[in-house]
Amino acid sequence: MIVAAGFATAISIQASPTLSTLTFDDVNSPGYYNISWSQDAVYDGMVWNAGDSGDIGIINPNYYYGWGEYDPLSLFTGQAGFGYANGLVSGPNVMDLGGTSSMRAQGGYTFDLYSGYFAAAWSDNTSVTFVGYLNGVQTYSDTVILNTEAPTLVNLGFVGVDKVSFLGGEDSPYISADNLVFNLNGAPGAPAPTPEPATLALAGLGLAGLIAARRRK
Repeated sequence: MIVAAGFATAISIQASPTLSTLTFDDVNSPGYYNISWSQDAVYDGMVWNAGDSGDIGIINPNYYYGWGEYDPLSLFTGQAGFGYANGLVSGPNVMDLGGTSSMRAQGGYTFDLYSGYFAAAWSDNTSVTFVGYLNGVQTYSDTVILNTEAPTLVNLGFVGVDKVSFLGGEDSPYISADNLVFNLNGAPGAPAPTPEPATLALAGLGLAGLIAARRRK
């Protein structure tokens, strides 16, 4: 019984996923740094696409990009655009997601998107739906209401997806994103991850024990 229990424990041991956090702070640009205008673009190991009606970029929220030049946000009154500044979790940048933006892993790999901080860029009570897909089939959907005053931690738990879209209503709202926590998985149809050496050793001992027990009978 002890040997069998040890064997069961050994085969149940799995390596924890290696989590990555997208902070968007590796870009040093005063204002706006474009990632995608409705075409696939690779940034930080992921493929981003802004769809047909938006853009994706990195924003230093100390500045607002308007009419071809960078102006300090302090020059603007009200909350227009301040969602980028108020959505900041780790400095100095946030990601600007506009229109029907989406993220994918390179090479057809799947990934897990666990959480992220999001804020509405322009208008309070902005409705955004996060949709997870696998091979073109929707597997997850979560709708949240975002405001401009502060970032909202959205716990998604989208596991084993190959695409996540950030969808709004007719207004195709712009939102800020920061500190996205995700994990890259193996490619679809790839072999299962190789067990760690300690796990293999435990499994080997368990098998040896079972064989010896059978021989004693």
